[in-house]
Amino acid sequence: MRKTRVLALCLSTIPSATVGVIKPLQEIEKRGLLEFRFKESLKVNKSDIVFADVVIFIRGSEDLELDLAKECRKLHKYNIYFLDDDLPNITETSNSYIYYSNKVVQNNILSIMKQCDGLWTTNLLLLDKYKCFFQKASKLDAPALLADMDINIDKIQDKIKIGFAGGLDHKYFIDTFLEAPIKDIYDRFSDRIEFQFFGVKPSFHVDYPVIYLPYETLHDKYSERMHSLKWDIGLAPLPQTDFHACKYFNKFLEYGALGIAGVYSNVEPYKRIVVNNINGMLTDNDKHQWINAISYLIQNPNHLLRIKNNVLKQVREQFNLTTISNDVCRAFPELTEYKAPSILEQDVCISCCNKNYWAYKLINLIKREGLNSAKVLLQKILEKARH
Repeated sequence: MRKTRVLALCLSTIPSATVGVIKPLQEIEKRGLLEFRFKESLKVNKSDIVFADVVIFIRGSEDLELDLAKECRKLHKYNIYFLDDDLPNITETSNSYIYYSNKVVQNNILSIMKQCDGLWTTNLLLLDKYKCFFQKASKLDAPALLADMDINIDKIQDKIKIGFAGGLDHKYFIDTFLEAPIKDIYDRFSDRIEFQFFGVKPSFHVDYPVIYLPYETLHDKYSERMHSLKWDIGLAPLPQTDFHACKYFNKFLEYGALGIAGVYSNVEPYKRIVVNNINGMLTDNDKHQWINAISYLIQNPNHLLRIKNNVLKQVREQFNLTTISNDVCRAFPELTEYKAPSILEQDVCISCCNKNYWAYKLINLIKREGLNSAKVLLQKILEKARH
């Protein structure tokens, strides 16, 4: 009997796709339990649809993804929607706000959900909010992909390295929550510390000698760079909003997998995983609280070392790829058991085949925004230029 064939698709190969879906399913495929294929949405063709028994829509939001979802449902594929952000309720500080706040995009997201049988999410709040659209819904952790790297922690470096890693969406949090604490910490401990920012250039980099490292978009390159930095302390500021509460604790997994003691905002989702002073530090979003938490770790290297080892052990045991892929199989047995009816390419009615990404995005921007599209495009360009 043939194996179940799983197709996952996303508009581009973003970290959410790699960490949340692609790597766990590749791990299951290695065990011989299914056949797996990932395609960027614009490159999906009829043979991919013929191939698939199960189709996973990763953060699907585009017109063409809605068309695909409808066609797959008509052909009796088992459709799953993967969601790791509250995309229909994105905040204005997000770099993707202009796109996801568009009514067409928001309607597409909900419409694609309605074409799906299952919801795969990383957050309990998202589960409660959107499970009504699906026959079944499961909250599943994502793996700590950096946990396989060789890490040995037996002492704290003479110069303590403190860092932050993240994309442009985090610049607002860095400037808002960390500027004053970092200036204070640097003034007091300049001979004992070094600050590094990987992916985000804080506004205060001109005033203090913080090191900026450009973001790596490829996951393998990102992982290699993170491993090479050898941070002792990782910073993870996050505001207290309904949108951010629906995020996943990716920073905890990244830092923990590398034996980095994280200092986290005392908000969801970090409150769900961080035990203060055990596997990290929780701090209120107050200048003095941030200063106290970071200073304590600098001044107490034995405690810093204990947290580093605690979190490394926890992440390796609870969030390794084997454990997470097992959880995925249990939550969605359809991934290894469901068989869709056999079809031929002439049975598939889709037009999305090898489209140019940027041409497609421009055409859809014009379709969504009409006469306002030039203004929206200029806003996006200026936003990129500022960062």
